[in-house]
Amino acid sequence: MSLRRAGSMLDPPRDPIELYELINIFWLTFITDRAGSLGTGLPHAIKDAEITTVFPRPLQEFEDGTVSDATNATILSMYEEGHIAQDASKDSLHALRVKSLALLERSSRLSTVPEADRNATFWHEFGATDVALSRIAQTLPHIHSGAGINDTSSLIFVHTFVHGSTIQLHSPFLDTHPSSYERCVQSANAAMKVVYLIDNIDPKNFHMLMGLSWMCVADILKREIRRKRSVSDDDGARKTELELEALVTAMKRLRQVYPVLGLWVNSVQTAL
Repeated sequence: MSLRRAGSMLDPPRDPIELYELINIFWLTFITDRAGSLGTGLPHAIKDAEITTVFPRPLQEFEDGTVSDATNATILSMYEEGHIAQDASKDSLHALRVKSLALLERSSRLSTVPEADRNATFWHEFGATDVALSRIAQTLPHIHSGAGINDTSSLIFVHTFVHGSTIQLHSPFLDTHPSSYERCVQSANAAMKVVYLIDNIDPKNFHMLMGLSWMCVADILKREIRRKRSVSDDDGARKTELELEALVTAMKRLRQVYPVLGLWVNSVQTAL
C-alpha cells in the first residue's frame, strides 16, 4: 500500500479523502496488533518488512492536495539514518502514536534476544533503533502543544513510550555498558518530566501500556538510588526517592483505570 495506491487487494480510492481514510484504517489495525502483542507476549501479525503503507498524514494535506511523494515514509523508513521519518516535529498525532508503539514493540523484542543470538543482524537492528529513538525524542512536539485534552493525552503516551522504549532497548546492557546506563538515566529523567506534567489530567485518558514504560523508568530510579547511596550521595539518593514516589503515585492513578497493573505498582512500592 502506498500513498497513491490503496493496495492490490482493494479497489483504488475514489478520491484523496478515501485514500486518507484507508491509510488511517490500516494504521488503526497496526496499533491494535502491536498493542495486543505487547500486552500478551504473543507475536504480532504484521511484520515491519511487509508494511508499505505510508505513515498517516494530516487530513488537511489530502483536502488541499498538498500530499507529495516527499512525505512518503513507512515503518522501516524510521530505521534509515537521516530519513525524514526520524523527524517527528511535523507528524500528525496519529503518526506519532504509530511510531511510538512501533518503537516500543521493537525495543521490547530486541531486549529479549538471548546473548548467544546477538549476531550482526541483531546489532544492526539495535543500532538503527537506538538512533531512531534518539532523533525522534529530540523532535517530539511539547506535550502541551496540542489543541485540547485529547491531543495532550496522545502526546503524553507518545513521550512516555519513546523514553520507555530507550530504557527497554538498553536494559540488557545496564550492568556491562556504561553508555547504555547513561542513556537509560537520561531517558528516565525525561520520562519523569512528563510525569510531573500530568497531575491535572484524568487517568482515563492514559494508555494502559504506559505502565510498562513506567516500570522501566522505576527500575532505573531504583538503580540510581542504590548507586548514589554507594558513593554517600545521600541528598541525591533522597531526591531520586522522591521521584520514585511521584512515579508510584502516577502508577496508582493508572491502576484505578487498569486494575491489572496492581502487581506492577506493588513491585515498585517495595523499593520505597
